[in-house]
Amino acid sequence: MESLAGEVEAVKAIVGRFFPIYEVRVRPEAMAFYVRVDSHVLNENFEGLRQELKEKQYIPVLRAEGGEHILFVQRKPQMRFRGPVLNASLLVATLASTVYAGMMIWGGTYGEGAGFFSLSNVVSATIFFAVPLMAILGTHEMGHYIMAKKHGVAASLPFFIPAPFTIIGTLGALISMREPIPNKKALLDIGIAGPLAGLAVAFPVTLIGLYMNSVDPVFTGPNTGGGFLVNLPLIYYLFFFLIPVPEGVALHPTVFAGWVGFFVTAINLLPAGQLDGGHVARALLGERSRYLSYAAFVALLVLGFRFFISWIILAFFVLLIGLRHPPPLNDISEIHVGRKSLGFAVLVILVISFVPQPIVQIPVEVDFEFTSWEDLETPIEMDNVTLDEGVYKFYVNNTGNVELEIVLMLAAQNLPDWNVTFTTVAGQEVMADRATISLNAEEAASAIVLISASPGTPGGQVFTIEIRGETAGSHPGVTKELQLSVLT
Repeated sequence: MESLAGEVEAVKAIVGRFFPIYEVRVRPEAMAFYVRVDSHVLNENFEGLRQELKEKQYIPVLRAEGGEHILFVQRKPQMRFRGPVLNASLLVATLASTVYAGMMIWGGTYGEGAGFFSLSNVVSATIFFAVPLMAILGTHEMGHYIMAKKHGVAASLPFFIPAPFTIIGTLGALISMREPIPNKKALLDIGIAGPLAGLAVAFPVTLIGLYMNSVDPVFTGPNTGGGFLVNLPLIYYLFFFLIPVPEGVALHPTVFAGWVGFFVTAINLLPAGQLDGGHVARALLGERSRYLSYAAFVALLVLGFRFFISWIILAFFVLLIGLRHPPPLNDISEIHVGRKSLGFAVLVILVISFVPQPIVQIPVEVDFEFTSWEDLETPIEMDNVTLDEGVYKFYVNNTGNVELEIVLMLAAQNLPDWNVTFTTVAGQEVMADRATISLNAEEAASAIVLISASPGTPGGQVFTIEIRGETAGSHPGVTKELQLSVLT
């Protein structure tokens, strides 16, 4: 009992140098000092107390309860933290996974013809995608880290999160706060510093990428089925105004790195739980911020079911870490009006960076049709020809969005000893009743059929020739028929 009384008196002496005390109570979880506060010097006094108690392994928490101000002091829990080896290992792993993602992106557009693991593909992926993306994410987290240090809050170095064999190669990065945040001002500054720092890099990265897009455009091919379409945030339309890019151009990998930066920023600025936007909301709105957090959670679920399934995963991640943001140690001091304007800046950044459906997979469409020789746009299923003409010409048109291998076949019904063959298909001589062609999406090929009747065929009759097409190779199973009536 004497040791506890001595501890209370020692802590009381420290607290008394910063706040007048009029009552002391010892609770099971903490020592409670009922104090009087001067709002004009509250921040300075509390920070001085926090730093002095920090040296003695105590944590102060200032709360208003029942019209009184209570300063709770409790021992700092002993915690063990991993050393920088884990940070360095994750950094190397994430750099490797983003380089691999860049190899997929660069190799699929700008690096066609080079081997996937060729030196040129690896170097280009590193320079034009991995390094810009890691710079954006790293600067974002260092913004948090530096601001935490400025406010005297211990924080870890960034933990990068690799996402091997995915199109972006990473799930971002995070830092760990190793002690509670002292006040609303620090909470606001630490929360917004990361997004602002990351955007300071994402802007020039995107503009550099768009410049490279404009001087060396690579147009997307016609075979888009199974690929991915990236929906752009509003800010990109300003970028396009500054640096026009031709229609149908594939995004340069550096532009995509910038896109990921804006996407990560938008996610972090959602006013939910302990995301960056949750920090800002808690600092500005106090306990009322929980309603924004609930609304953001519901909105993520709705967006997930309506647009993008990954929003549901994010929603449950936010739920896992907590929808209600813990208060800072000093939850009484208010924020200066000028600083509150940062809340409007956060809202603007969120609006211009957020995309409800960021990535869309283009469904594979497998289809083709036979079209008229006179009009490529007119599909035909039945047609007529006279024997005197001796040939029939038509087109095979790939109306899908993937490259197709199409097998053409001829079948003469009740026509013994007739000569019915393809003479040319896609400009190549065939002279057979079967031919195979490959067509890109929206590509058409001509086909010419030679029709020669056997001697003694009576005139004035109608015979039928069936022209059949069937997809093969990677997309089998689609068949089309053209019934050709031959008048002798």
